[in-house]
Amino acid sequence: MSDRDIFATDYSETPYWWRDAPLRELPRAEPPAACDVVVIGGGYAGLNAAMTLADHGRSVCVLEAQRFGEGASSRNGGMVSGGANVGKSTDLARKIGEQAYRELLLDARESLDHFERVIADEGIDCDHQPVGRFTGAWTPKHYAALKAKAERLSRDSGGKAYLVPLEQQHEYIGSERYFGGMVVERTAGIQPARYLGGLLDAALRRGVTALDRTPALGLSGGPGNFEVTTPSGAIRARDVLVSVNGYANTATRWERNRTIPVASDAIATEEIGEGRVRELFPQWHMMGETKRILNYFRPSPDRKRVIFGGRATFAADADVGRAARILHGRLVTIFPQLEGVRLSHAWSGNVAFTFRRIPHMGVHDGVHFCFGCNGSGVAMMSYLGHRTAEKLLGVEERPCGFERMAPLSLPFYAGRPWFLPAVGSWWGLLDRLERQAVGGA
Repeated sequence: MSDRDIFATDYSETPYWWRDAPLRELPRAEPPAACDVVVIGGGYAGLNAAMTLADHGRSVCVLEAQRFGEGASSRNGGMVSGGANVGKSTDLARKIGEQAYRELLLDARESLDHFERVIADEGIDCDHQPVGRFTGAWTPKHYAALKAKAERLSRDSGGKAYLVPLEQQHEYIGSERYFGGMVVERTAGIQPARYLGGLLDAALRRGVTALDRTPALGLSGGPGNFEVTTPSGAIRARDVLVSVNGYANTATRWERNRTIPVASDAIATEEIGEGRVRELFPQWHMMGETKRILNYFRPSPDRKRVIFGGRATFAADADVGRAARILHGRLVTIFPQLEGVRLSHAWSGNVAFTFRRIPHMGVHDGVHFCFGCNGSGVAMMSYLGHRTAEKLLGVEERPCGFERMAPLSLPFYAGRPWFLPAVGSWWGLLDRLERQAVGGA
């Protein structure tokens, strides 16, 4: 199959999720002269924060630089997890201490509670499918390491996790690529653009002023007397909450300098039918792997095609078509049965990593913030938006574990991760060497 033949005749370089949940353009409106709180960033975190603030009687204006959902909120894989992805570092508990790590797992568990409560209370139809997640072990050593992780997740994150030995792997995945794996039961799949649209409707019902295509150009003043500049004028506000993640700009410079925007690429296959998809995903699990440069993959919500994502390239502004070719190659390596299947969609978006590799929330110079989903943001950023709003309101029942550690930066770092191509090459080399050591490719 040639490079050109991998693309279907209706191939589109827009997120697959926009097919049945197209992004809306809101009616043009002038920003208010003043309000209680300006929220900068209209993704999962910003809209959850706005809802909580409005529920407590605050007047809220949410500024979104693009259309609502045009960033990571509709460019992700629609895989919902919490404790399974707290910290990508396997020795995080050793670094921060056992008690601090337990607090993170508690909040991770509560992030799933919050997400499920929001979609139930607001009646959001987002194809929520609580099917669990299978993580394939890249090497036998990785499989052995999953044992301790499964035990901790089962004990501390409120969801059952268990190992799947190699001899039972075919019951969970139609691939011979892994050395067994781990299942975490309390994870799910959703249609992320539908979830975002439901949050936007919920915020509007509460009287929140939502302005799309209205970036924050400047931020000055302090608590009780902030001024946020937009292309259409300035807004005076008692408080400001920033939740921009991988799309920070000069107006949110402090957050930008502590965020590593990483391009995450994704593809969707053409329809192949529920029967063929079931052969690949026997129990309809969301899926990932233990590699450093990992891939994630899942059935589409209608179970007729495959959604596949990962970091195809660590270069800035990589070509979407080039990334699609790389991901297609990985897809057929994992599932040789899909040789000859074409792609209907390919897209890319920024994921916000942090130098500690955990999310953060808190206050800096009077500005409340939350950012850093580290690749697992559907439930976590929804929750942190809500918790950050509670902190601003002074109604926290307890401190959030993710506000205990200040986010880090690097000397002279200004939000442009020039080091990523080198890091990606090094990680890729380590992945290959580990695999070769056990006779794999």
